[in-house]
Amino acid sequence: MIALQAVSARGKAERGAPRPTLTTVSLEHRRGVLGIVGATKDGTSLLFDLLDGSASASSGRVVVLDGAPDAARSRVARVSLDAPLPEALRVDEVCELAADLRGEPRRAARETLGALGIAALGGRRVGSLAREERRAVALAIALGARVEVLLLEEPLAWLDPVAPRLTIDALRARAASACVVVATASPRDATRLADGLGVLTAGVYTPLPPALAYTSIGPEGGASIRIVVASAQGKRGAAALAGVLGGDDAVTSVETSPFAAPPGAVAVMVAGRDLALLARAVTRAIATTHVDVELVEPGTLSLDAIRAALAARAASPPPGSLPPGPASIPPAGPASTSPEGPASVPPGGPASIPPAGPASTSPEGPASVPPGGPASVPPAGPASTSPEGPASVPPAGPGSIPPGSTPPASGGGAR
Repeated sequence: MIALQAVSARGKAERGAPRPTLTTVSLEHRRGVLGIVGATKDGTSLLFDLLDGSASASSGRVVVLDGAPDAARSRVARVSLDAPLPEALRVDEVCELAADLRGEPRRAARETLGALGIAALGGRRVGSLAREERRAVALAIALGARVEVLLLEEPLAWLDPVAPRLTIDALRARAASACVVVATASPRDATRLADGLGVLTAGVYTPLPPALAYTSIGPEGGASIRIVVASAQGKRGAAALAGVLGGDDAVTSVETSPFAAPPGAVAVMVAGRDLALLARAVTRAIATTHVDVELVEPGTLSLDAIRAALAARAASPPPGSLPPGPASIPPAGPASTSPEGPASVPPGGPASIPPAGPASTSPEGPASVPPGGPASVPPAGPASTSPEGPASVPPAGPGSIPPGSTPPASGGGAR
């Protein structure tokens, strides 16, 4: 379990970049995957620094596994953006070193690496690995660690076309018994991975209702779903799907285009006004045509569009809800007296008056998102990547700390 209670903090100043900050952040997450959408400049790395004990808050309280972050370091694993590994060691030696630093029994490297399909890398020197291979090794070691909290920055970035699907499966399996927090600048990656969502914008945290990630607002609002037809059926299968979907009342448009990987696959983009109705239309079309599909996923809005939707929602709250701020607090009437004396008020102020500031999440965490997208969308097949690829991430920097381990000194890197 991790919790932040009205936490404010300032990160380290970097040359040419604004200093990241967090402002009165409140959230709580116990089990499953929490996806936090935002960039490093918005405070995602600073948030992880607070949770792994390498930074301190200027105000508020940070709780990790019912105590202070420093006391929980051996039970927390982190993979940072650059995921540094000791260059001179072999990959299997790095796996053993990470287990030793955490005080865990050593496991066979092929078992640790096999979860992501990279067991063959065990005998390679770290210095000989490509960026994609190094990233996969760091994730495999962290996911295999016997820890209770996993902090992963951009877990789907810098992976080859097959690894994202294996990473998603391994991460979800791990989340059944651990508290997993993912930070990414890609709304698409967040929705593929997470059960609950939130957005960090210039240090301010806002829970993200799933509907706002998938459906645009306003008079021209709508939703979309992407279907990737397997290369064996390619254009013929895509044409069959498009023909059926084009006659469905829930569909407003259908487009097809070549897909990047695997070769010969074709993507079908379907748009409509309502995501649930659109998902049912896609399910019916696939069942009717018997087309072999490799991937079905809802389209996500851009991060800027999601932030605009959150701002619009805050400006026009749903009917029956009270807007934030003093206006939502009813004026106090004259105090009543009784023989017993004035009514007692619990510590912390009168009940039912929420503290001002950014919304905090409930103990259950943000609204849940079914793994792989909304209900009725068939589960994704073998992994494939979009033509755009994952969100861009700064190049890896030097380092020598294996992921999931707890070094004696504070700092970024994989823990």
